[in-house]
Amino acid sequence: MSVDQGSSNGNAMHTRLVVDAMLGSIARKLRFFGFDTLYYNGIEDSSLLDICIKESRVLVTMDEELHKRAMRLGLRSILIEKANNKKIKDINTMETILRALGVSYIEFNVNYSRCSLCNSSIECVNDKCNLKGLIHNNILNLYERFYICKGCRKVYWEGSHVKRLREFAKEVNARLVI
Repeated sequence: MSVDQGSSNGNAMHTRLVVDAMLGSIARKLRFFGFDTLYYNGIEDSSLLDICIKESRVLVTMDEELHKRAMRLGLRSILIEKANNKKIKDINTMETILRALGVSYIEFNVNYSRCSLCNSSIECVNDKCNLKGLIHNNILNLYERFYICKGCRKVYWEGSHVKRLREFAKEVNARLVI
């Protein structure tokens, strides 16, 4: 992944995140862009804070009270403002997170992505015959390059979602330049 980590934080890509339940869409995008991002739906706030403490993770939240609790504990926390339009919200949210981490540029590269479901790393599948039974044969015949999650074994391929991720990165990067 080509990531300019900015002058303020040379280790931004190694920053580990915990995203609260209100930000599932952005958690998946962060994973696709290579960020180690935990996401739990339905977990107690105190458990999120415990994870941040035990694993040295940065909290990303829309919950002002949770953000304040994290700050009182001396944790790093990024507060996300609420927005109505989902597309604009995700772009604004990603911009806010990247600025807070000192990242000034992102680029989608599947070789550095993480699984959108479980956050594990993914690897290239050298022989797509090994995927028979895991995905539909039409997909196997339509695409040449496949990737598989090392954790949950979810299979990925470079379909139309890759174009959307690259467009998303382009829109976010345009905002980061300002």
